[in-house]
Amino acid sequence: MRRIMRCVPAYMMLDDHEIIDNWEPAWQSDKSAARLRRLRRQGVKAFWKYQRMDDERARSPAGLRDSLSLTFDHGCASFYLLDTRSQRAYRAPGDPNAEAMFPGAEMASLKKWLEENPNQVKFVVSPSIVLPRRLGMLNKGASGVAESDGWEAYPGNLRDLFQFIVTEEIQNVVFLSGDEHLCCVAKATLSMPGKRDVKIASIHASGLYAPFPFANARRQDFTDESDDFPIGCVQCSATAQFVPAGNNFAVIKVNRQGPTPMVSADFRVAGEWLRVDDVFSGTRLCRSAASPAPLPDRPPLCDFSPLAAPVPPSHAT
Repeated sequence: MRRIMRCVPAYMMLDDHEIIDNWEPAWQSDKSAARLRRLRRQGVKAFWKYQRMDDERARSPAGLRDSLSLTFDHGCASFYLLDTRSQRAYRAPGDPNAEAMFPGAEMASLKKWLEENPNQVKFVVSPSIVLPRRLGMLNKGASGVAESDGWEAYPGNLRDLFQFIVTEEIQNVVFLSGDEHLCCVAKATLSMPGKRDVKIASIHASGLYAPFPFANARRQDFTDESDDFPIGCVQCSATAQFVPAGNNFAVIKVNRQGPTPMVSADFRVAGEWLRVDDVFSGTRLCRSAASPAPLPDRPPLCDFSPLAAPVPPSHAT
């Protein structure tokens, strides 16, 4: 890890454990509200001091005063690190669509960024997994939504984002996440009457060190066969593939040599590499003979990140 941090750019995003497990705000009159606000201030302060490293290539979206979101370009790809934790609204019992994972100004900024990068591969980095969906949340219905800590708890945000992607026919969108402590890749087709179908992908990577079974999600917790569901006016058809459990990490590559970009994902599992050649088409997970991104011997030779960022075009395979 020290060698990696010396050699490659590293971009961090705050989630609940930078504050407290499953942090969210409480109602203002609740006795815990002041304590939770104090914990948020302390967590955000420590995040800025120890994790949000200055890098002239990264920038905060314009006009978002309280957001920790970050955008940057790397090679032929664009990244939006989306703050889905520190801006959450209090979830009152009732209609989950009324609450927000992040405010309208953040959603407007994300939409503008998606429109400004029509030909780029666009990575939306979200701590919480977007796809596949959790079976437990589906089986519990509205009560499951109230118990969830992820996107299921804020369906209005996800509906708004999916509808915008289809309406504007935004291509080449990949969601990156890592909160569940397991590795998987999901492909999905978003459909809406009168609009062209749009393919998206969701890549989820495990922690480098995840030894506690009680804290790790399992494959059987999620939908893995064909999962067709409506979300607002959009019909989503998703399929997921899972990597064996363990201390894993992902290497993501973008290849722009053909007419359309291809995004591959390699996962390091128990001493071997497993690969999905094209996350948008959902090619099958298979063993790979060689390491996809060997680390350089010296920092000056390094211009890509094997943990998060895609390899620039000159390194694409």
